[in-house]
Amino acid sequence: MTRWRSVCLLLFLATACAMPLARINGGQPTVGVPLIVQPSDAKVLVDGVFVGRANEFTAAKGGLPLTAGGHVIRLESEEFLSETIEIVPQPNPKPIEVKMLPRPKEKK
Repeated sequence: MTRWRSVCLLLFLATACAMPLARINGGQPTVGVPLIVQPSDAKVLVDGVFVGRANEFTAAKGGLPLTAGGHVIRLESEEFLSETIEIVPQPNPKPIEVKMLPRPKEKK
């Protein structure tokens, strides 16, 4: 029974992670745009919808699946300044490389 629960949990998690991208892509063909982001755990938002962490969209993992047309990618992290990138995906895209800048320390 434990194995069955583990399988169900994995299927649920895989489906839950794919849901935001499905809402954005709407089942249309996509192009995988690889991300190389520092910090690698930065949040990735596409057109205002959170889709995962940057390390989930490396070239080895197939990149960030985007449909044709323009998209706004926003990278967020608590300790770094946010970055916004506008992109129109093309076939065989080059990786998007971003090194986020640390947030300035607050003066006391």
